[in-house]
Amino acid sequence: NRSIQQTEQRLVILKTGAVLTSQVTAAAVKNHPYETPEAISLAITAGSAEYLEWIKQSTTSHTA
Repeated sequence: NRSIQQTEQRLVILKTGAVLTSQVTAAAVKNHPYETPEAISLAITAGSAEYLEWIKQSTTSHTA
């Protein structure tokens, strides 16, 4: 069924490193009830130095 659905939606933001993006996207799509769910990746191009450093420290050990 390719018809456009009129349902309530919720925005979910998942944060991960670039190395894990394809795995996280695949899991989200696999577990979503829609035939073609929106699953996009947004690169961080700027932000507070403290936050960017926290992201780097928080994700480095998980991507090795």
